[in-house]
Amino acid sequence: MARRRVKKRKVKKALYIVCEGKNTEPIYFKGLIERQELDKSSYAYQVVVYDTPKTNPLGLIQVARDLLIQEDDEAWVVYDKDGYTKHDLAFELAKETPKINIAFSSVAFEHWVLLHFERSEKSYIKSKNVIEHLRNRGYLKNYSKKNGYHLYPHLEKRTHIAIENAAWLRHHMYFSLQEAKGRYFEVNPYTTVDRLVGKLLNIQEKVIWVNAKEDIHTNNLLMTVSNAEQTGAALIVTLDITNKKPAGFIFNQSEDEIYIRDKHYRKIYPENTDKILIEKQDTHIQIYIFELSGKPEKYRFCIEIEKTKCIVQL
Repeated sequence: MARRRVKKRKVKKALYIVCEGKNTEPIYFKGLIERQELDKSSYAYQVVVYDTPKTNPLGLIQVARDLLIQEDDEAWVVYDKDGYTKHDLAFELAKETPKINIAFSSVAFEHWVLLHFERSEKSYIKSKNVIEHLRNRGYLKNYSKKNGYHLYPHLEKRTHIAIENAAWLRHHMYFSLQEAKGRYFEVNPYTTVDRLVGKLLNIQEKVIWVNAKEDIHTNNLLMTVSNAEQTGAALIVTLDITNKKPAGFIFNQSEDEIYIRDKHYRKIYPENTDKILIEKQDTHIQIYIFELSGKPEKYRFCIEIEKTKCIVQL
């Protein structure tokens, strides 16, 4: 009798999140993952939060390298600037291992927490200074790094704000990062934690933040808000769009969104929402008119197109 073949079950690929200690970061990510698996189907990969007594970035990255067994496994190392050394060695070691990603914060993980509530460019000295600000402003009155505080439930509904604010912060610190030759650990404040959070929440949308008259390069399109002028109860925005795709392109399709947003995140759509055909290498100048109500304030012009959200500070 022929032996029955047993199908080998493919083991899920693993995503390891390596954190120092057992408090703030591990508890935050475990809370996020538990919530995500409760609300939706489980991940297509195994997610493991690995807390370790290693106390410097180099040690954390070495732990992550040891965890990568299968070819398609990946690891994220979560650490911050606060009090640690060997950042330069960790930076070089991470570059040698493409499957290791860094979720970094400066000066502390708490700056990522703060971005859930405000856009802050303040350069704090220690994590305790950020925590003091979080408490004093009433954002998280009982927050502590030492009492097993379950952080994620207090932040969950504001995660989209933090992701946008992290993109704003990187834009704001762009020249500082250039001066540091890409050595993010020399820049304060700074964070890339949003990239790991976006992956865990299956957020495929990329966020780009620019100022008016700065170029947006995305998906083979070049876009620039060349002018924004408020006249009476209307805001008039001029958008220059250059199609660098290999063929003609229809701008403002049904799945795209163009709007301005106020400080309360309310969307205001333009009067004109027609589709625009732009031939390859052509530039189209589009004028959008938004009707306003209430007191004058600063608005942000937003374009959501091809899984990219472009936010323009007017």
